[in-house]
Amino acid sequence: MRKHILTVLLVIFLFPALSSANDYQSLFTLAENLSKSGVHTAGSFLALNSYLGVGVKRNEEKALTNFFSANTSPSPLVSVVLAAADYSESTYGENKWASIVKDADSGDASSQLALAWGFLSGKDFARDLYKSFNWYLKSAESGQVNALRQAALFSLFGLGTQQNTSNFRKYILQAAYNGDDEAQSLLGWLILNGKGFNKDVSAAFSWFKRSSSLSNSLGKALVGFSYEKGYGVDIDPIRARSYYELAKGAREVEISVEFFAEMAGHQVDSWALTRKVENEARLGDARAMKQLAHRYAKGLGCKKSMSTALDWLYKAGGIFVEAYSKEEALSVVDDINELSPRNILGTKLTNMIAEMNTINLAIQ
Repeated sequence: MRKHILTVLLVIFLFPALSSANDYQSLFTLAENLSKSGVHTAGSFLALNSYLGVGVKRNEEKALTNFFSANTSPSPLVSVVLAAADYSESTYGENKWASIVKDADSGDASSQLALAWGFLSGKDFARDLYKSFNWYLKSAESGQVNALRQAALFSLFGLGTQQNTSNFRKYILQAAYNGDDEAQSLLGWLILNGKGFNKDVSAAFSWFKRSSSLSNSLGKALVGFSYEKGYGVDIDPIRARSYYELAKGAREVEISVEFFAEMAGHQVDSWALTRKVENEARLGDARAMKQLAHRYAKGLGCKKSMSTALDWLYKAGGIFVEAYSKEEALSVVDDINELSPRNILGTKLTNMIAEMNTINLAIQ
């Protein structure tokens, strides 16, 4: 009874008015399709809306179903850890999870993240949300930003910990300001709807753009949605359609397959592939810009041009800085220095990174 009263007060006090479903239906349909194709952020987005009653009738049970469904499969980083553990098991005979636990206990952030997912998914052993939440916190303390976003959602839903909206806001802000593209798209959505944060359509659009620039499919969909509806930006149906198209995961998979085929020496239309990458780069995707720069540096599907490559790298680095993705910005500096040692663009970008205003990840 006490928990029920607390939940009602939470909805009334912290998340006041429900948003109309009229504007959101097409966006929700796209999010559902993205979630089914394995985009974790989309599942968390749907869970958040069901839990808070944004654009849909509030349904806590459906929210948790969406959240657990979104986390049935591992994230790309967790998949890497699992693959390495599988290799170790087949080569040296060490139990997969035993090696992950050993590395997690030693403070390895990626192993801690994988262990947290293991306890959340309940695939290889019994689901334990308390252990999952605490491993997410440990992983966040070790520097894994996306673990902090997961801890935020656990705090909001009351999974493995007492429901705590203050921690939810703190963790989601910290994750967003430290370059987690999923947290950025979710934060922007909360700000757009005035849920837990002051409503500000311009600030919301800025967060969507940051998320989109880090190749987040939901972020791209939300930028398209903003252009379609005029939220924080002038209505632009052409740009809206372009971002909606980019949001569809099939394009990313298609380009990735072509990249690997090209690297393996198979026959690929390199010119067409470069145009696809350039299209995403011109719509602000920093990772696409970085890929495009390497194609110009090697003359893959374009006329080789070191100056064009450096220009695209510098643009990518600037956007990584704007999106608070410090590690990716630093990797661009390395790329610039590799192509052109002591280049002024590398120095400028290094100075921009030094001025980044990031929030300390330490959990207080």
